[in-house]
Amino acid sequence: MKEYFSSVDKNLLDLINGLSERWGFLDQIFLKANEYGVYLFAGFLIFALVRHRRLFFYALCSLTLSRLAIVEGIRWFYKRPRPATVLDEVNALISVTNPAFPSGHAVFYFAIASAFYFYDKRLGYIAFALAAFLSIARIYLGVHYPSDIVAGAAIGFGASYLLNRLLGRYLV
Repeated sequence: MKEYFSSVDKNLLDLINGLSERWGFLDQIFLKANEYGVYLFAGFLIFALVRHRRLFFYALCSLTLSRLAIVEGIRWFYKRPRPATVLDEVNALISVTNPAFPSGHAVFYFAIASAFYFYDKRLGYIAFALAAFLSIARIYLGVHYPSDIVAGAAIGFGASYLLNRLLGRYLV
């Protein structure tokens, strides 16, 4: 079973990352998305701080739980190398050296998107679409396996869901 999942992971990586370095404009789109995605989601947080303080606090708690507690705990015990460091056929458009699993960027994006979703479904759908696009960019750039992204999205969503279930009446 493990071999099946690793082959699916590798095949998806080959499919998405295999598109890189074919069309310069597409490379630039994903490079800019990677460069500015964190700032875009920081803008979501600033919007929440200015307009909806409870949403800001909720998103910040989700982000802190997922990114600082869960991800760093996993990375303490499991240090998965980046695809470009172990696979010769991966086109690495950027260089990153810290462990790949789970994707810290995906956790960041999906923790905030989930908080927005639980607060306001319309804003959440927009944030989820952006989070998915920005996370796929990490695969395209050759710095993550798809399973890194899926795990990061699950952790970000899970932390936000857990906080919503436990403290929802105070946060949202």
